[in-house]
Amino acid sequence: MIRKIVNSISGKMKNIMKRATIVKKTDKRFTSLLDFEGKDFMLISKHKACKIVKDMIDNNKVVICDIYDRDGKIGKEILYISHYADEEYCEVAVSGNNKYKLYDRYLYNIIYDVKKDIYSLQIHDEYYEKIMIDNG
Repeated sequence: MIRKIVNSISGKMKNIMKRATIVKKTDKRFTSLLDFEGKDFMLISKHKACKIVKDMIDNNKVVICDIYDRDGKIGKEILYISHYADEEYCEVAVSGNNKYKLYDRYLYNIIYDVKKDIYSLQIHDEYYEKIMIDNG
């Protein structure tokens, strides 16, 4: 009886240890995604772009805002990003006390410039979600 309980407990402990090992490997994989040294990120959402740029700025990387507004290409260094999950945009503050908005409807690229050792935030394309229409 006691041996059965001990075997049951040891079996459960082995399962817990296996799961802990899997979680550690998964965490390692996801933290390596944030190891962005020299990587390009293509076709990413606003949420992911904000997260990556914020992590880059926190790690003292230079990120240039190469998004176009009504006056042309911005081309200034991003100082900080404020992002709230429930809003449809996030604010990007660049040098010169200017703020711009990134919207959900666009896909973004973050491109690494090897010669200048800087990153560039760019809009790839506007995202359209197809809506099914029933003609019946």
